[in-house]
Amino acid sequence: MLVLIPKTKNASNLNQFWPISLCNFCYKIVAKILTARLRPLMSKIISPHQGAFLEGRWIAENTVVGQEVAHKVRKHKGKNGLMLVKIDMKKAYDRLEWQFITKVLKLWGFSEDFRRMIFSCISSVEFDLLINGSKMDTVNPERGIRQGDPLSPFLFILCSEIFTRLMEKNSNIQGIKICKEAPAISHLLYADDILVACRANDQNVKGIQEVLRLYSRWSGQEPNSEKSQILFSRNIPARTKALIKEKLGFMDLKAGSMYLGNSLLLGKNRSKEFSKLKEKLQNTLEGWKSKVLSKAGKATLIKSVAQAGPVYTMSTFKIPNSLCNEMDTAIRRFWWGAKEGSKHYLALKSWNLLCQPKALGGLGFRKFKDFNLALLAKLGWKLAKGEDSLWTQIIRAKYLRNKSFFGCKFKAGNSYVWKSLLCSKEIVRKGSCFKIGNGWGTNPWKDPWVPDIRDKTPKLIQGANESQVQRVAELLNPHTLSLDEMKLQAMCDQDSYVAIKNVKCRGPNVEDKLFWTVSNKPDGWAAFDLKHRQKQNLVPPDDNSCDPFPPIVSSQAQSHAHAHPHHQRPLSSLLPQTQSQSQKSQTQTHSSSVTATGSLYNRPKHHLVRTFTRHVVMDMDAVHDIHHAADSSRVSQDTKISSLPVEPEWDGDHHEDLYLTLRQNAFTTFMSASQHSKAATNAFIRGDHFAAKQHSLKAQQQRLAAKKLNTEAAKEILSIRNSKNDLWKLDLHGLHAAEAIQVLKEHLQQIETQVYNSNRSLSPASVGMEGRIGRSSSLQSYTCMDVGKLDTQHASSRQRPTSLEVITGVGNHSRGQAALPTAVRGFLSENGYRFEELRPGVITVRPKYRITNW
Repeated sequence: MLVLIPKTKNASNLNQFWPISLCNFCYKIVAKILTARLRPLMSKIISPHQGAFLEGRWIAENTVVGQEVAHKVRKHKGKNGLMLVKIDMKKAYDRLEWQFITKVLKLWGFSEDFRRMIFSCISSVEFDLLINGSKMDTVNPERGIRQGDPLSPFLFILCSEIFTRLMEKNSNIQGIKICKEAPAISHLLYADDILVACRANDQNVKGIQEVLRLYSRWSGQEPNSEKSQILFSRNIPARTKALIKEKLGFMDLKAGSMYLGNSLLLGKNRSKEFSKLKEKLQNTLEGWKSKVLSKAGKATLIKSVAQAGPVYTMSTFKIPNSLCNEMDTAIRRFWWGAKEGSKHYLALKSWNLLCQPKALGGLGFRKFKDFNLALLAKLGWKLAKGEDSLWTQIIRAKYLRNKSFFGCKFKAGNSYVWKSLLCSKEIVRKGSCFKIGNGWGTNPWKDPWVPDIRDKTPKLIQGANESQVQRVAELLNPHTLSLDEMKLQAMCDQDSYVAIKNVKCRGPNVEDKLFWTVSNKPDGWAAFDLKHRQKQNLVPPDDNSCDPFPPIVSSQAQSHAHAHPHHQRPLSSLLPQTQSQSQKSQTQTHSSSVTATGSLYNRPKHHLVRTFTRHVVMDMDAVHDIHHAADSSRVSQDTKISSLPVEPEWDGDHHEDLYLTLRQNAFTTFMSASQHSKAATNAFIRGDHFAAKQHSLKAQQQRLAAKKLNTEAAKEILSIRNSKNDLWKLDLHGLHAAEAIQVLKEHLQQIETQVYNSNRSLSPASVGMEGRIGRSSSLQSYTCMDVGKLDTQHASSRQRPTSLEVITGVGNHSRGQAALPTAVRGFLSENGYRFEELRPGVITVRPKYRITNW
């Protein structure tokens, strides 16, 4: 079935339609098998001038070359004029002759069987025309290949390679050199889009006519004179321009003419030039009915369509920040359902939060500015690592000239493409590092090659001249290939000197190589991850082997990273919820956890609790663990429960100041450790390994100090609350959950290891209160006996206390799902103790007495 799809609005000419047809299932299987056999050979056959459909070749690379050639033609001065001819072929796929395809396959050396199979695929075609919704007669074509056929792209570029060979063979065509060292460019192809660059004279015009005549006669292709255009340099007389246009039958290249989706002639007003991106985005968003779309549908459309539309342009050009912000605003208005023409709308969360990764409660949207830099960094990385391709040869010859990409600066008169590439320089620098071989490929003062210092580039001491040493090899001993310490000390500061000593050279026959250090994917997405994480103060993923620091992202958040958008709602709190939905998901969200924790520890008399509730999100894992433990009513003995400040019920004791001071100091120290950990992570992301190590050591020291302060606070509160209690009463109020379990365990061990004999009964006064924090030493052998059996054997002990009264507290911190009572009950249950809670905050425990065998 052949359907005509209009290219423009109100299409009236047959040339303004795309003939689209579908292939049947069986045919596609055969076509894909043949395509798989062709694919490995294509890069060996097709010249570098063709950039379409081949592995390792990217449309942005052709755009860069086309822009540089156009920039050269526009700025050219001198006697000889230059011209750039943009040629468009009429119905390129539909006019390709079948006999030409078979002859081209034979020319490239394909076997007769393979050629016969290819011919069978392209010739066994019948079309049923569908016009105005009605099925017409069947048509049997005699030429042309189908769009959508897996074979068609490869067959077309194999045939278009004949155009390349004709251009190279024709001696009348003289290509353009961007600069003296650059290779000459006579033509550039991307599928059926052709650019021809040459001198503007009769000889070159004659050569172009000969090539087009031969290629058209053989292949059936025909230039479209209505769409083909010519760009002349400004030193060509008007009469010469008119003669050339008359001979070729083409017209002048006008402002706004497109090549591969981008304008060939960029004006000085960049916002105006790229305003079409915003207009297209707004038209796309207006075409969607926001009210009838679910949140999941909106998110999918935003990511897959709206934010993917400007990719081709953003891969080559730096879009103005103001335009990026306007496009972000358009998407933001669509997401929150803003009415058309209204300036005000209800946004429940900021755009920065929406653009955070899903693992952190965001929705994974992209900011156009960051995404633009990431795509440019993909080209910047290819250039920095020395990739050998046509576009890198041209850029290196014109702008680098044996200089480092990291040391280049933009100069007046350079093209806007080069200015855009330089915008990605810092991203590439922060994410890459040279491994030194012989040292001749690395500039010691411009390139990143020392991973343990800031910016990965050593700093010169005052008075040192960087021109004295231009390559790392000049800092090496030529005999041992070890670093010359005398030169280093004479030129570098102390920190750089220490860090450079750790750099090892791989050998005299090994070239320097640039490696991507941030992740295992050094293209645009990795650069986007780096840029995004730097802004959000995130850490690299867990699978990054070069990251020595633990991740800050919680395990609960990571488990929701790929959840369904509807399931994501309670986690992120970024989507509007009804009241019933909010109540149902209250215990599942981070925000509800903060609220619940604030209600548990909210007493305005003590600033410690208010400080904690402001920073509770820093330890969100602990909050989730506590709520989970409360739901299950048990806490494992070996589970590490993070320390959460609790507020004891004071009775006016003057010792409360010391306890609160210790807790506050511990909390402040812990927050300082967290800040150092975050600083270490950020330093590592930007490549400053020396600073990362220093911050990591400080964080470790601060955590040890916080642990010590918490231990002192626990001892202080124990001495206060139990000063008037005997052995059979233990007040744990004021302790953290982990501290309370440890104290209870040791206190029970003290009771259970007492020695009973027939001449001495157990007395509360026989055991002191000392040593409750320290662990009691166990005896060599003991047996366990139930309390009831012990009372039967020792009648005199029946009137003595046999149960331990544990006070967990009934204050604000114990309301609802408190951590302390839950932790105590969980510990007692797991260890087989009999206990009961006669009233809230008081648990009665029956110890398991141990009798020593003497």
